[in-house]
Amino acid sequence: MSQRSKLNPGSHKSAPRELIEHDVQTVNASFYSAKPHEYLQHRVTALLLLASRPQEVMQMASEGLSVGELKVKSEDPKGDDDSGSLLDDESRLMFIITEAEVIMHHVGETLLRLYMAHEELPACPGWELAKVRTPRDYKTRLRKRFIDSASDTHSADVSSVFFGHADVEDIQYGKAPPEGTKPDPLNIEKFLRHFASHHLDNANAYNAAKHGLAVTAGNASMKLGDGSVLRQDGDAITFLECVYKTGKQRQWQKTTTWVRSDVSLAFALIGCRLIEQLWAVARARYLGSPLEKIKLFDTPQYDALMDEVNKPGIHAMGMSLGLFLPTDA
Repeated sequence: MSQRSKLNPGSHKSAPRELIEHDVQTVNASFYSAKPHEYLQHRVTALLLLASRPQEVMQMASEGLSVGELKVKSEDPKGDDDSGSLLDDESRLMFIITEAEVIMHHVGETLLRLYMAHEELPACPGWELAKVRTPRDYKTRLRKRFIDSASDTHSADVSSVFFGHADVEDIQYGKAPPEGTKPDPLNIEKFLRHFASHHLDNANAYNAAKHGLAVTAGNASMKLGDGSVLRQDGDAITFLECVYKTGKQRQWQKTTTWVRSDVSLAFALIGCRLIEQLWAVARARYLGSPLEKIKLFDTPQYDALMDEVNKPGIHAMGMSLGLFLPTDA
């Protein structure tokens, strides 16, 4: 739900010693000229288009596609062998499963990095973002903020970043929201924590897909005994990863993780909406741009969404098989 509001940008920290005020204004103007949520939304839309309308996409490809001077025309979609083409169900399924996970992870990381760069209302969030150079530093900050601290201790920070006020009661509405509804920073906090947990727990899968596509995707199944106690089948990705066992000894293992592309893309779209609002509030705060409306983010409720995703039953979301490979590999 969206509501029109008037945002008083409030104050932010003074410029760091490394940057003079003129530099801060220049960097902010350039930084907020981008629209990160639109880029990510286009990726989601393109994948949804291929997943739901493959025949039409293939028809357009056969007629010819172009970007600038580049013109590409696919082979006849009615050929004898469709293996590897958009019409090949197995090939398309592998792409959709893999790309849905990569997009969801990408959206989540973008959202989390942007949030942490804005959380303390620094003078130049773009500079704060650029300072986090190493994955280890980023993951340490991520774990400290979203895993090791209580979720109810950051309401004011979340409200400031996504609604422009530390206290949502201070928001001045051009048109008041319906009775019984109001901005829900705790709901946003739950989504942020979901993305953080996914990023920390599934980094190896994301890196395998991102660096060299060292993953296989498709349907996989497993069961314990006759399957009456524990059973899992469906879309999954399989990849190699190195984990640390007792005594910091490294062990290579082949891991299969079951995924749902619909759930991944649903979270990607929610993440895009959060980035869009964060960006709109930041533009109002740092550039003085008008903020005509805000989303309350009271729906969907994170808990209700997860109840729907995790319906009653025992689910095996991952399975690993230890491999006897050199630990110095």
